[in-house]
Amino acid sequence: PLQRAWCIFEAYVTDMARTRPESVPEEIMHQVQSKPIHYFDVATSNSASDEDCQEVALLLDTMNGLWEERAEDASVRFPLEVARRGIEADISTAKASVDIDRNKIMNYITGQPSRREKPPE
Repeated sequence: PLQRAWCIFEAYVTDMARTRPESVPEEIMHQVQSKPIHYFDVATSNSASDEDCQEVALLLDTMNGLWEERAEDASVRFPLEVARRGIEADISTAKASVDIDRNKIMNYITGQPSRREKPPE
């Protein structure tokens, strides 16, 4: 989980729009302003005892610093390993299928103009 640059970037922008909207550049903010509230919900699938069945577990953002766990089956829990990986996600090691996309994301996060060139190390 969270090894792709786009996934980490979307989490980053969502968090910025929620907590520090004044720091989100205008060209990004105009795309997210259509939503009055930005929730940061996380979903993952767990292998159930039956190999052909996948159970979905959710962590729902309650907007007060807490999370609510949800699943169709009450015995299914959100895997703590996924939550840990989310906390430890490192955008500098994230992959992208298109190098230009990764360059633009990294340049944006490091405060450089969003361009195709390789970002600073």
